[in-house]
Amino acid sequence: MRKQKWSPYDKFMVVADQSNGKISGTFTSYQEYKEVLEALQSISDTNGPEFKYKGNIYNKPITSDKARGILEQLDNAYYHKELFAVSKRIKINLVDHG
Repeated sequence: MRKQKWSPYDKFMVVADQSNGKISGTFTSYQEYKEVLEALQSISDTNGPEFKYKGNIYNKPITSDKARGILEQLDNAYYHKELFAVSKRIKINLVDHG
């Protein structure tokens, strides 16, 4: 199947596989991964040193430009280690769901 036709879950599974065990390939991790994507989108859309996620304000762990680049990589099913900087900031664990 061509990559353009992959579902978001398919892309997640490829990213999880590329992470060499750093991201669990479980459905629970997928749900939490989607939350990290929401936070990344908020970071990419926000100028300044802070971003808003689920009613809370956080200091950005990465720049808006970096967040846009990570989102693009993930949409193309490529793992990016800086996912964890964002997941830690919003207290999401992508690993321990085996």
